[in-house]
Amino acid sequence: MDRAFGRTNRGGHFSFGFLGAAAALSLLLVPGLRGQLVTNVAAVPDNGKPPVIFLNGYQFGCTDRGTFAGTFGIADQVLAQDVRAVLFFNNCEVAPNVSIEELGNAFGRFLGSLKYADGRSVPQVDVVAHSMGGMIVRSYLAGKQPQRGSFTPPADTRIRKVIFLAVPFFGAVAVEVTGAPDIQSSALQIGSAFVFDLGTWNQNNDDLRGVDAIGVVATGGSGLSSGVPRFDDSTVSVTSGSLEWYLPGRTRIATGVCHTILTGFFTVGCTNPAVSVAQITSDQHDSAKIIRSFLNGTSEWQSVGQSPAGNDFLKDRGGVALQFRDRTDQIISIDSASATGAGMLKIRNREIAWNENVPGQPPLRISATSGSTTITADIPVASGQTKAFIVTTGGPGVGAVIPNFADVFPRAVAPGSFISIYGSSLATSTATAGGLPYPVSLGGAEVRMNDQPIALQYVSDQQINAVVPDSLTGLVKLQVRTANG
Repeated sequence: MDRAFGRTNRGGHFSFGFLGAAAALSLLLVPGLRGQLVTNVAAVPDNGKPPVIFLNGYQFGCTDRGTFAGTFGIADQVLAQDVRAVLFFNNCEVAPNVSIEELGNAFGRFLGSLKYADGRSVPQVDVVAHSMGGMIVRSYLAGKQPQRGSFTPPADTRIRKVIFLAVPFFGAVAVEVTGAPDIQSSALQIGSAFVFDLGTWNQNNDDLRGVDAIGVVATGGSGLSSGVPRFDDSTVSVTSGSLEWYLPGRTRIATGVCHTILTGFFTVGCTNPAVSVAQITSDQHDSAKIIRSFLNGTSEWQSVGQSPAGNDFLKDRGGVALQFRDRTDQIISIDSASATGAGMLKIRNREIAWNENVPGQPPLRISATSGSTTITADIPVASGQTKAFIVTTGGPGVGAVIPNFADVFPRAVAPGSFISIYGSSLATSTATAGGLPYPVSLGGAEVRMNDQPIALQYVSDQQINAVVPDSLTGLVKLQVRTANG
């Protein structure tokens, strides 16, 4: 008898454990269900709930093309209990070995193609993404393009909720062991330009465009990848997969399970190679319970698995990725870097310094060398998460931009309203405008939105109050300029 979930035995008989009437009824439903795995994007069933889109991860060059069941098991059958239509965005069906940015663009087109059988467009979806699939979603939300520094985020994301399963938000530690044979695995290296730029593209952060999200990480790693048992799932570390950088309390830890089902030599990478965080085998699988609860708006997911505070690493450790820039905003090449309490940091392409396992108590003193120059900075690392930082050696540094009247989420402001910009070295002196019309230069500072100077009401070293022009709409680029940079 299997007390975890009902299953069909070799003889075709269904066995189940006596878990109570309600639980037994739920478990008995699973084998008889027919999941709604929709293949016709022009005939999505209208069940009164957003359809759920699943995205798979890295497929090793797409030699086997990838399948829904190969990554997600019977997730479609489990969600059929909630009358959910399920679709599969298989990255291998786009093209093998294209950039993650291109896959993000393809995912946007996929969402735009979804229609109900009567021809109406599907206005909103929910998403479950595993591993690299989550980075495809992030790239789509940010509108990241293959050209570095180019972001064209969609005005309407069409996404209501996202569940990220073992997503390498700040890179996959396994790539450090296996190497990076192609464009996708190169992008998934810890400290890659792709990972770092996604982590800093919007106000030195990534706000996921305000989408409601939760992250699930696993701890079945044997230590082969990271060198520390239970710090990873054989592929992604708990600090890289944590979603605490986005919203506190939105990370759950599935203890003792793996990134994927492992076979052959690779079984040495995980302590429980037959159990995957994404391969759903029943409605009692931890990820299944989290997915159903989160999508249905119940609180059950909050008690599944561990919280970051209960994890041996996330409770007091974090990760960091750093890039150094000069007063003209040019990247400084670095030769070495170290952090107090963490020793030497690793360097990627002389640009990004990183470490996935540092003390999570601010500030973290960083010391980096570039030729004969030494750069020091105190970084506010927090436990339970990894954070990317752009360290400027001169000129203004913008920490946050919020509406002057309230801190709302996401950062939406109305034309003609005041905003406050917070940071460091924002102005050479403190000054207040004498009256209307407000000047576009004040206290040695200038603020531009989409390269257009905007009116300033107050400036100081750490704060600027400015007015959003009436002519601006949509997402805009903001830049602060001073005599120092």
